[in-house]
Amino acid sequence: MFSAAHVVSKRTPIVSGTRAVRGPRIGRPRASRTQIMARITEMLREREASPLRLADLCEVTGVSERTLRTMFVEQFGVGPKRYLRTRKLQAIRAALIVADPARETVSGITRRFGLSDIGRMAKDYNALFGEYPRVTLMRKPRGGGKAYYAKLFG
Repeated sequence: MFSAAHVVSKRTPIVSGTRAVRGPRIGRPRASRTQIMARITEMLREREASPLRLADLCEVTGVSERTLRTMFVEQFGVGPKRYLRTRKLQAIRAALIVADPARETVSGITRRFGLSDIGRMAKDYNALFGEYPRVTLMRKPRGGGKAYYAKLFG
């Protein structure tokens, strides 16, 4: 009854019972997840100290927020907002470890990394590292602070 030529997949558009010819793809060009994650990593390094929003990442990568969330969960096990927040807290910790408490303050260092709500940052910092930022700042460096900071930003 039907030959293989008559079988049309679900993805093939049908026009008046015949197969339609597909034109060029409309929309954003496709990039592999590896390429997209490489762009994100590069952007994070370039803009470490400045505020970065989810919309910025979507614009640079050319993917939707939903796709970006899915990729972050697959790659890092958390969504992009939590990942960005954790990364920023780690950078703040590295800066606090090498900072001189006589010349710098927690709020000054935190603002340098684009965070303005010091109370929320301190709460999140304590939840992540088990101590408050002031304690980290006041502790004597154990020698590894500068190397850790250089690794993070070098």
